[in-house]
Amino acid sequence: MKLHALFASDSARIKNGFYAGACLAAAMVPESLSAQQQAADSVDSITVTATRRDNVTSQDVPASINVLDADLLANADIRALDDLEQLAPSVQVTQTASAAAGTFISIRGIGTSSNNPGFEPSVGVLIDGVFRTRTGIALSELPELESVEILRGPQGTLFGRNTSSGAISINTARPADEAGGYLSGAAGNLDAFTVRGGYSLPLGGGWSSRVDAVYRRRDGFVEDINTGEDFNAIDRFLVRGQLQYIGDTSKLRLIADIGSADEPCCAAVVLDPGPTAPVIGAITVPQGVAGFGSPDVEDYEVALSSDRPLGEEVDEWGVSAHYEHDFDKFNLTSITAFRDWEVVRDQDVDGSGLDRSFRDDYTISDQSFTQEFRLQGEAGILNWLAGAYYLYQGLELTDTIRGGADSALFADIVYNSATRSALAPTGFQIYGSLPGVPSFLAIADPFQAGVFLPPVVEGEGQQADNFNVDTNAFAVFTHNEWSLSDRLTLTTGLRLTFERKELEFDINSISPSCDFLNANPAAVPLLGAATPLVCSPAVNTEANGIGADDREDSQLSGTAKLAFDLYDNALIYASYSRGFKSGGYNLARSSFDFSLTGGAGPAPSDLEFDAETADAYEVGFNSTFAGRRVILNGAVYYQDIEGFQNLVFNGNNFVVFNAPAESYGVELDLISRPIPGLTVQSGLSYNIVELTEDIVAGPTFIEGNQQLARSPRFTLTAAATYTWPVGSSLEGLVHMNARYVSDQTLAAAEPAALVEQDAFALVGGRV
Repeated sequence: MKLHALFASDSARIKNGFYAGACLAAAMVPESLSAQQQAADSVDSITVTATRRDNVTSQDVPASINVLDADLLANADIRALDDLEQLAPSVQVTQTASAAAGTFISIRGIGTSSNNPGFEPSVGVLIDGVFRTRTGIALSELPELESVEILRGPQGTLFGRNTSSGAISINTARPADEAGGYLSGAAGNLDAFTVRGGYSLPLGGGWSSRVDAVYRRRDGFVEDINTGEDFNAIDRFLVRGQLQYIGDTSKLRLIADIGSADEPCCAAVVLDPGPTAPVIGAITVPQGVAGFGSPDVEDYEVALSSDRPLGEEVDEWGVSAHYEHDFDKFNLTSITAFRDWEVVRDQDVDGSGLDRSFRDDYTISDQSFTQEFRLQGEAGILNWLAGAYYLYQGLELTDTIRGGADSALFADIVYNSATRSALAPTGFQIYGSLPGVPSFLAIADPFQAGVFLPPVVEGEGQQADNFNVDTNAFAVFTHNEWSLSDRLTLTTGLRLTFERKELEFDINSISPSCDFLNANPAAVPLLGAATPLVCSPAVNTEANGIGADDREDSQLSGTAKLAFDLYDNALIYASYSRGFKSGGYNLARSSFDFSLTGGAGPAPSDLEFDAETADAYEVGFNSTFAGRRVILNGAVYYQDIEGFQNLVFNGNNFVVFNAPAESYGVELDLISRPIPGLTVQSGLSYNIVELTEDIVAGPTFIEGNQQLARSPRFTLTAAATYTWPVGSSLEGLVHMNARYVSDQTLAAAEPAALVEQDAFALVGGRV
């Protein structure tokens, strides 16, 4: 059960509470405990795999890294990537119009806030070392977890794939040495039901195996009052098998998985129907349907087109091979993977009971092959790593925005209402839906009062806008640690990246209205602001046809860090890192530069956007004290982002902007074991993230030097687990966790009253 509560934003209270908790945790440690008791109850530093070095803990790493172990992940019920927010203060996961194709992750406020698959993620997600090429591909159910490592800031000298904002490395449980397994079930409100199980079986000769399976379902919580159907439900499954070999000098891990989801997703409550609400009501009420549900969010009501299938289906599978060999002087690691992912979505585009526009079998498919090689060894004072990486991704999008049965009538009523005056009391119309009302063409020529545009036929629009992008990415990288003295360590890393993207499209829209306006541009001024009602950029036939384009990006990036051991249990460091994310193509017809809107006409280059780079500076410390019962780590950072990739709605369509941005703030992480059996973990993030210049996109204005949307300034997480023996064979456990988020805006250019999210706390518990 998860509980919601509202709190006022109070930065001083958050900071004071965090520091008071750290001091209290230290003060509660009894000084009289014996050395054996202190050792038994000390906080275990969590091993970090992201450094690619053996026996390295979170306290050894000169970087801001949040490591979550298996027990904490299980107690907090972390079952999918979007659950991580509850334990990781720097991570923000946001979902828009689609769970699979409209979810993005940000770290330190920097993420790719686009529901267009042409954009790559700023935050990389790796599962057992395999990069997931899009955020939605990483959202499937997760099996039993070993650990999750959240690396804040640019990455690229340790991982095969480069990222501009950070990386989330998820490590799943391996086959066990002995035969055995687990089976768990859960039930909850909204008819929630989950079954999870796993079993490991040794096979002899160094081989072992494991299989995991998950099935999770839950009814939706947003009701469509026109059909009674519940939306935003969950219905997912995952099956995953592993084979592992461990020999004297070699290790091999083979993984195969298959999963799917079939869910009615993703309905959003309309807070303000806007000025056309009376028009929508005038059309829908006679049809016996509602135009909108309740505007009160807590009623969880929507009103959608009653005769349209709505939902989202995801099918995916993948295989990977992780091979390691220990030579005398160095180690070789090879990670080979292939993944196939597809989502098909049906969507009510206008989000109302009006049947104006819809998507039918909107499809994204992604096939990727990755190969990573790493060599690693030691030579004197140098611990070195060198690697090479290759990625092929075949991305395909089929878009299908089409006009509904009410499209023509809606346009006529809106235009008619806007053109009525004392000189024209009947006003004008476009399609001839309104008896006795003259055509808009009569404004310029009274003899054309009876000449109307062909009415929109249900199903007109995008018949199949097909976009294909093939990506070939190559990189070589190196990461080296130099032991300059017993206490001073220098880390240097470089990465050379080359990427090539090839775009092809074959797009076809049927829209007689657009054909008319493109052939008769003199009619456009008569329509004025109503032009997009007649010829939306999403269906404008001027872009029909085939086209191709390609672009290349290359970048030299890297890192430099200097770390100093103040004493055995304290480390301070300063670092610089450069991150990089390649440019690409906005896969949407609406992004073309149409003549109707004063442009030069559609060209493939209209879809292109530039690369994003980030220069990050960080100063931090790692400390362990109070008899190793308290770990307190912290960092201060500044990130300068050039070419930050934005997708902005300009009133008619989405356009891409590359704009400068910056992110800076403070992070703190605490782990404490104040008394035997009690473990406390907490994290604090204070983050300022903003564009450093204004963005103007048609009537849309986004002011610079303002906190970005969906980026709270303060986030505080806390978790406490207490265990105790119950007899000789049972253990009792009480766990509580909480995430506090300060107030934030949810959209950059909307009226503030509609998009302000008050501060809130999300609390969870387990007994």
